[in-house]
Amino acid sequence: MNDTNVGYEIGLADIYIFVKKFWHILLIGTFLGLLASIVYLIISPKEYEAISQLQVAQLVTNKNKEGEASIINVENPAILSNRLKSPITYSETVLNVCGLSGQPLSLAAAVNSNIPKGATNTLEIRLRAKSESLAITCLAEIFTMVQAQEIELVQPYIQEMNDQIDGINKRIQINQAILEKSAQLPLGSWSYFFNLDDIRRLYGERDNLKNVINLTNVYKAKLLIPPYTLAKPVAPNINKSLLVGLIAGLGIAILYVLFSLRTKRGA
Repeated sequence: MNDTNVGYEIGLADIYIFVKKFWHILLIGTFLGLLASIVYLIISPKEYEAISQLQVAQLVTNKNKEGEASIINVENPAILSNRLKSPITYSETVLNVCGLSGQPLSLAAAVNSNIPKGATNTLEIRLRAKSESLAITCLAEIFTMVQAQEIELVQPYIQEMNDQIDGINKRIQINQAILEKSAQLPLGSWSYFFNLDDIRRLYGERDNLKNVINLTNVYKAKLLIPPYTLAKPVAPNINKSLLVGLIAGLGIAILYVLFSLRTKRGA
């Protein structure tokens, strides 16, 4: 009976015998793996992470007769988070401060952001750099950039209302001209009063828009938590690197032993 195809299960006893017989090779492999990890940790540049929280800019307008304030985020935190991932967001000034002149892709990759749980106007930003001071300085410059960019986002809103006011002024001029002609017609009283009511209505719309503009306040983005860094570098990860080196070294040693045994049997 041919038993070459019979399955063979490895038990604890087999593992014990294997380790006892080849422990020196396994030990050498593990040592070399750890040594490689230590060398990697020594030569790899360290990275420090700065952390900050900001509140996005807000538009506060008294719109109703009761004077109740309407508060609107100038920019949704999720949109800002996505914008910070784009290299075109960063100006050359920001890149220079962050020590990444001409490298917008590198800065975009170094920035990570998320919205704190339950928050509707807050964004947490994390940034990695080669030193603690550079990480803090760079993150502070990014905050200044966000402040300026969000103020620019408000301008189209104000401009749209000013354009509406210009349109109302033109309609008022047209109606006033018609009103003057209607006053001269013997049977034009109905047209006169119609245009007079329309002018009054337009004046009311214009005044409301002017009030909205005058009562609109833009609160710039502000820091809730100023940039700070963790005490230890976040990269390279010491524990992870040592564990990977240990497993890799042990795995290579096991493969070496198995390959050697197979080679001997084949001979």
